[in-house]
Amino acid sequence: MTTIPYKSNFSDLPITMFDDRNGIISISGRAIQIDSNKFWSKMKIRLKNHMKNSKSITSIRFQMEYVNSSSVEQLLDFLKLSKTLANNENKLEIQWFYEDPYILELGNCLNEIVELPMKYIHID
Repeated sequence: MTTIPYKSNFSDLPITMFDDRNGIISISGRAIQIDSNKFWSKMKIRLKNHMKNSKSITSIRFQMEYVNSSSVEQLLDFLKLSKTLANNENKLEIQWFYEDPYILELGNCLNEIVELPMKYIHID
């Protein structure tokens, strides 16, 4: 089973894991890099490849500690791409883990725009 690390290693980049076999993508930690486009462009390519080869449901698990404004825009684009790919025969579920109310609010705001099946899970 794939686990999501509770705390990041204080990197500017989120910790990511693609488990193609089990259909799980996890993104956790902090997204505070200045050039967020470079990181998220690679993530979008990886997502496209994952969804192209996925035969069942894909579960994307987010457990973010902090997301800066440039990364919010990129994260929104990543979710929009997820929705587009999921509409092409794949099933998609989103799990949004949060501890901080800011992160819960961010998840709600993003979901209002993309309208995905997002489940919010509070962590202690």
